[in-house]
Amino acid sequence: MKILKSIITGFALLVLTSSMCSNNRPETDAYYYGSFDDIFITIVSERIVYNSPDECIINFTFKNIGKRHIAYYGTSPFHELYLSFSGDHSEDIRRIYQQGFSGVSGSMGSYIKPGGVEFSKFDLAEVTNLKEFLKPSIIRVNSEYRIDKQGPNFSEPLGWKSGNSFRLFINMESELVNSSLIVEPHKWNTAWEKEQSDAGVFTVFLGNIDGYSVKDIKQDTVLFNGTLKPVNIKITGSHKDMKGKVMMLKFKKKEGMEYLGIKEPGDIKKINISGQLNDDKWFHAEAEVEIEGAKEKGSQ
Repeated sequence: MKILKSIITGFALLVLTSSMCSNNRPETDAYYYGSFDDIFITIVSERIVYNSPDECIINFTFKNIGKRHIAYYGTSPFHELYLSFSGDHSEDIRRIYQQGFSGVSGSMGSYIKPGGVEFSKFDLAEVTNLKEFLKPSIIRVNSEYRIDKQGPNFSEPLGWKSGNSFRLFINMESELVNSSLIVEPHKWNTAWEKEQSDAGVFTVFLGNIDGYSVKDIKQDTVLFNGTLKPVNIKITGSHKDMKGKVMMLKFKKKEGMEYLGIKEPGDIKKINISGQLNDDKWFHAEAEVEIEGAKEKGSQ
């Protein structure tokens, strides 16, 4: 009798397991809710120079860098993005921005596959009164995010992680020293972001700095989109479309795409390079790149 009961119980468990695995589940092992090291969040501003603080759009990217699907139940956010501001402004303003992700719906909830991303954007001016920045200010927007592990009947806080930060200029367009950029290649493929190798680079030529030479730049202050440091800097003799010496900067293709924010094939996106000069003034230059590649079929 005990043997028969064991057989029946085992059969029931097998049927239940098979049924659960067939209900649009993305994998056949235990359904996965995500772990602390499987989630990576980046923030980047669409522009880093603002004449008016009425709008400041922040792009928010949630990425599954783990090896299994990340799932969640219900509609409540399972992470919080915490922004802090430091720099010229006298006050340290902090706000919490909460954002869930839509993922791909399934019978067990919604999920993002390994390597999958979710994009969102919000206006920083809506959560922080940027008009409090009455004087021209250079600030750094820092990010931390809280990760929760969620299931149908539980929520387990896993802790906080530090994200990236970026440089933001407020009310400084008239004070920044103008310069010029040439980007090679000027067409960027969305496939760059999925490259496994870090070997691929794009090149930026910086020059024509009003009243200055590229030799006057403090090289350790140079950033792409207020965030990314170059992997190589070289001052070279000339460029056919610039006068005098130029600075040649190389950045990783994969990172460049990651810190470009929300983009789709066909978009024309502005990139920028900024940095400080030896007399403590700041320069800024913009150029456009064209996004190409296959359009994503959702973020599953």
